[in-house]
Amino acid sequence: MDQWAIEGFYIYYGPFDDQQIDYERQMVLGSSVRHAVLTHLDADVAYSIRMQSYTAAGTLSQFSNTVVKPTLGKPILNDKWRVWLVQPPLDKTP
Repeated sequence: MDQWAIEGFYIYYGPFDDQQIDYERQMVLGSSVRHAVLTHLDADVAYSIRMQSYTAAGTLSQFSNTVVKPTLGKPILNDKWRVWLVQPPLDKTP
């Protein structure tokens, strides 16, 4: 086994604001993984997200670029439907 081969990734995420971000960390096993799902996020919140790869030897890469992405609005739940409350697009007609 190559001790320098990528074993997986860490995804760091936390609510984005002007203060210091307290990142949570999710481990993703496997070097060929191309997507992951972050769960237990709050509705209608912007999150700062960045990644870092790791090897079998425990070496960590530099952090990726950080992206900031919002979650959807708060859901209204009933037995048959889940509706998300989000702001409608701005009407750009004159």
